[in-house]
Amino acid sequence: MRVNGYSYLNLIITENGVKGTNSSYNQANVYSGGSYGVMGGFELLPNPVPAAKMTYNHVARAILGGWAGIPGDFPQDIPSGSSYIKAYNYIVPPNFNISQLKLIGIILNPNGEVLNVNESSIDEAIKSGLFTSTGDVKSSHENISIEPNPANDFAILKMRLLENSDIKVELIELSGNLISKEFFQIKLVILNIL
Repeated sequence: MRVNGYSYLNLIITENGVKGTNSSYNQANVYSGGSYGVMGGFELLPNPVPAAKMTYNHVARAILGGWAGIPGDFPQDIPSGSSYIKAYNYIVPPNFNISQLKLIGIILNPNGEVLNVNESSIDEAIKSGLFTSTGDVKSSHENISIEPNPANDFAILKMRLLENSDIKVELIELSGNLISKEFFQIKLVILNIL
């Protein structure tokens, strides 16, 4: 598969195990009564199936690049075997079950044809280097940079903080192995010169 500057990226977030109790979670059931044959027990259930009897998987919760993806994400030429990183920002609503979320990365051509797809749980993505933050999110990827990226022997981590912060920095290989972990208590110094 050849990926170039004409390819688009997209990220879809889905959730498994979604349940609801109100009628908007009822499931239409054309298999009710068995006239369309056997369908995993749905032929024995009413139409619609009450919400209390349904659990939904693969529920699309967010499409971060819009329906078609975002053009211009890739450079014009990407050497074979190289890696490319795209950052997305998303705040998970409190009613979502993070342990049931899946991240689905998609590469599309300009016609909308899917060229490649990969699915990962949040835990798997974190082990592979996903940046996450919990609690009161006051920073963003724009406030954090690592240079050079990718790095071989050394890297410089730069952060712009707005308040005193406890920072944990972990260096993790792409394989998921923890190389180093450091904790820092950062105190801001404000100088008023009159």
